[in-house]
Amino acid sequence: MGCGASSFGAICEHGGFGENTMRFEQWLQFQTFDTFLSVLSPEVRPEISRLLLTAAGKSSNPSSRLRIEKAAMSIANGGRAAEPYNHEEAMRKYQEEFRKSYPQALGQADDRKVN
Repeated sequence: MGCGASSFGAICEHGGFGENTMRFEQWLQFQTFDTFLSVLSPEVRPEISRLLLTAAGKSSNPSSRLRIEKAAMSIANGGRAAEPYNHEEAMRKYQEEFRKSYPQALGQADDRKVN
């Protein structure tokens, strides 16, 4: 196995990042797995899937656990770890949320009057 898989295995063996699941989530970017899966032999998929299932089992966050398990199952079945990223869609959602949260920042009318 390559360095990335070995490092991931070591993290799994030592219990991941413990209670700091946010840090674990930031580190565990499924798009990175997809990048490597596209160039690796299909024979490594079961091992990568097992590593992810081990990590999922050690996650204290139920939503993280489900997300990691879903990626592991997808990889085991020949799929991707993550949904393809659509930058335009992500930016549109971000902009909509920003407009809702900060209408004054975009020069939109505000019902409140300042004296």
